[in-house]
Amino acid sequence: MMGKCDSNNTLRHLNFVKAVLMIGVVLCHSVIFYGGGWFSSSLLPAANDYMRGFAGWLQSFTVECFTLVSGYIFCYIRYERGGYDNFPKFVKKKAFRLLLPYFSVALLWCIPIELWFHFDIKGVFHNFILGESPAQLWFLLMLFWVFLFAYQITKLSVSAQFIIVGLMFAIGTIAGALVPNYFQIITAFTYMLFFWTGFLIRKYKALTERRKLLLGGVILLVVNIALLCITKHLPGDTLSQKGLRYLVFEMSHYAGALMAFCLLLWGSIKYNCAGRLGLMSQLSFPIYLIHQQIIYVVLWNITSAINPYLGSLINFLIAMIVPSVICWLLLRYKYSALLLTGAYPVKED
Repeated sequence: MMGKCDSNNTLRHLNFVKAVLMIGVVLCHSVIFYGGGWFSSSLLPAANDYMRGFAGWLQSFTVECFTLVSGYIFCYIRYERGGYDNFPKFVKKKAFRLLLPYFSVALLWCIPIELWFHFDIKGVFHNFILGESPAQLWFLLMLFWVFLFAYQITKLSVSAQFIIVGLMFAIGTIAGALVPNYFQIITAFTYMLFFWTGFLIRKYKALTERRKLLLGGVILLVVNIALLCITKHLPGDTLSQKGLRYLVFEMSHYAGALMAFCLLLWGSIKYNCAGRLGLMSQLSFPIYLIHQQIIYVVLWNITSAINPYLGSLINFLIAMIVPSVICWLLLRYKYSALLLTGAYPVKED
């Protein structure tokens, strides 16, 4: 059928989808400071509502959709290809791919730069050693736990999976407001929902028609933006109001993750974008690992006092170009590539 997507061919396009999402994260982080996000400074101009809205929209789907795609690929590798058949080996593999880069980048890159900006040993210990708020590296810890949870949960019936994932989301939401988020385990409880959604999409071969991808993506885009607008105007004074606001907020992110998956996959398939980004597809994840500190340096030394729109553009360009060069150089060598990506570089014939 002309509008039908081959489910195996879909996998080729996911590298493009993941690369675009990671570039979206860098763009979000380049803009967010001018929208009053993360922290404020007298060096920066007053928060810009348009920048805040744009950064908030990017935040509503980039990492969530990447997690969803990870669940999609996990389902294919484990249940279609028969991979990941040994749990201890699976844990070891994911520790190499996620935890080794976490500690390498934290110790050799993030922590020295954090201490240069603000010498706070206690803060570094809590943020990076205990993993409470390890800058952009939180994603690695979260994804490690999600993979381990998913390995066991997906053995069960779908109804049991539904109950467990729902309970995990509820527990993660409540615990996040009560206890420290050591090693991002609480975050993993909430993000399990996105991973599991990707798993189900692959398992049941859903969203395989290009027309449905486009139509579904457009509808979800409208829902995503509408829910974000509703969240902004909901009161948050009482506990029940805060609960409702958080629920609508999470619904906007869930719609956003599905929206990004549908539209990016549709665009990649329609315009044959698999392999189009080439080197950028290989560099996107390493760029993500080191880009944020580049933005800090650029922000304080170059773009803090200029027009927010121009500053965001300069932030983004430098945060893409400089890490690209650094990562390209590091990936050429065996041990630096291992520390950065958890894998040795692939030699080309």
